[in-house]
Amino acid sequence: MKLLILYFLLLIPRPLFNEDGLIVMLTEYYTFASIHVQEISVDTNILTNYKVEGRFFKVTDDSIFLGYAYQGKVLTCKNKGCDDPNGEMVNSAYEFLEYRMILSIDKKVEQLDIFNYQSTHGASITNQWWLKQFKGYDGRSIEYGYDIDGVSGATTSGVAFTYNVELVLKIFKEHIK
Repeated sequence: MKLLILYFLLLIPRPLFNEDGLIVMLTEYYTFASIHVQEISVDTNILTNYKVEGRFFKVTDDSIFLGYAYQGKVLTCKNKGCDDPNGEMVNSAYEFLEYRMILSIDKKVEQLDIFNYQSTHGASITNQWWLKQFKGYDGRSIEYGYDIDGVSGATTSGVAFTYNVELVLKIFKEHIK
């Protein structure tokens, strides 16, 4: 059974989906022997409208529905901002981070993990002491520095990450049944 799950996961393109990391995270969280993840199809127009780059999953243990998972990428601005003098977005002005999220059956955040942080500043947001603030988050409006503690040197990444988590939860709540 695990081989079948791993085979399915190997079909998912890299680097956005790190199948080993998500399976390890889910197994540690749920402490069950066999975790199954099934990708949930989300209309690309929705992802484009929300400016979200990631993949959505349903998590089960055999026939028992456990919740949801998400793995995605967040673009953050480099120091000095993302816009050129003409107001155009410039790809070279971005850095990024990739993260995984486990959601409960009622679509509340259970656990977050930033597994690839490629920004030059603000790596402290990858620590669990900061990420645990999101536990129980349900998709309501949330603001970095007010609802979520700000971290010195991590404002740009913290704002982008917080906003992305909010958008992903909106997609789960409004478009995934």
